[in-house]
Amino acid sequence: MLAAVLAVVGLVGGMQELSSLRTQELAQTVSGYLAHVGRNFDDPSYALPTGGGVATSGVLLPSGTATRPGGPFARDATGQPTTARSAARRPAGASQAGPASGSSSAGQPGSTSPSGASRPASSAPPSPSSPPSSSSSSSPASPGPSQPPWTPPAASSVNLLAGGTVYGDPTSQAARVAASGGPSAAAAAVLADVPQARWIAPTDGLSNLNDYLSGARLVGRVPVLVVYGVPGRDCGGFSAGGAANAAAYLAWVTQVRSVISGRDVVVVVEPDALAHGGCTTGSAALGELLGTIGSAVDVLTSDATTSVYIDAGHEDWLTAADAASRLRAAHVDRARGFSLNVSNFYATSTEVAFGQQVSAQLGGSHFVVDTSRNGAGPTAGLEWCNPAGRLAGAAPGGVTGTDGLDGYLWVKNPGESDGSCLGGPSSGQWFDSWAADFVSRSQAAGRL
Repeated sequence: MLAAVLAVVGLVGGMQELSSLRTQELAQTVSGYLAHVGRNFDDPSYALPTGGGVATSGVLLPSGTATRPGGPFARDATGQPTTARSAARRPAGASQAGPASGSSSAGQPGSTSPSGASRPASSAPPSPSSPPSSSSSSSPASPGPSQPPWTPPAASSVNLLAGGTVYGDPTSQAARVAASGGPSAAAAAVLADVPQARWIAPTDGLSNLNDYLSGARLVGRVPVLVVYGVPGRDCGGFSAGGAANAAAYLAWVTQVRSVISGRDVVVVVEPDALAHGGCTTGSAALGELLGTIGSAVDVLTSDATTSVYIDAGHEDWLTAADAASRLRAAHVDRARGFSLNVSNFYATSTEVAFGQQVSAQLGGSHFVVDTSRNGAGPTAGLEWCNPAGRLAGAAPGGVTGTDGLDGYLWVKNPGESDGSCLGGPSSGQWFDSWAADFVSRSQAAGRL
């Protein structure tokens, strides 16, 4: 089976570009992934009672997910989701159905625009499913003697943000708009001066990634990457796309690791994916997703110089227990920790409090908070798509003296549209009027 998977990767995932060493490394990664997923599918302890919210084998579906008031899947009278989840992040030039690159979008519903923009009906969020009967459950699968031993790497003990300065990407969209002399060039120049994350997807060239990392090293600053290419990305929302399958995804992640190897770099892994779950009902899909993310984490954490944070959504999406359970299944013990509030607007204080609750259930795992646009907190209606009146949050950098908190990051790139709502262009395209208003308000408030 592994040979067949690697054959597909050779055609789809660009295995021809890997050295024989990388191919062997990927074989071990995929083998470990298949063993993990096999357990998820076959172990009856992964079957979760409807609405029970009971953690088993490290995988948990949120209690009352589909109906919990104020939760991510609350519905209005028309059946549309009513609670904010995460903001859109599509990169410039990406089609709505295609893979994203750079800063991208996840079209989670939270409010419906005046034009009626919302998530397609075909991508409705998952809900807990009834467990299979005990008579149909099979025994847990054994990895088998042919699989290589799996040795987990140690968790990163280094906070690269402590005492370091985050690198600002000189080729960011804000920098390009500033150089263009367009209507929001002045605002874009202000935003370009704030160090922000660089998003990468399977469609991006690795040579550009190497240039970005080399630029950071040249000036002695810490680059921040967002790995965003998991299969089924965004569950069919604004950022639908990602790799064709898990094997292709892990091949790409292995290539990314080959470029970042030996360099100090912060990596945020798959915004929204863990909180989204498996996109379909049932614990098997969730287990498969968490196995894929966990295998990616194993690859990325094989270098001590890489500080990995697995995205865990935000305070209004999963409960702390749900988030901790899913993070545990995604191998957070091998990472530096987790990220919160990516591309959203929740207040720093409440996100830090939520992060500490999650951290306490993980034995003290560290976390970072996206503060790029949360200076005014969320709107009363928890709008996630281009809400007006927003302010910049805390500047990116390390934080000391707060339990569990490693620092603040600008993961979302302010000025890039959340989607075609409230007058905005497609996700990831530059939104001139929003950017200008954001900068003007933030400067008046002393935040930029």
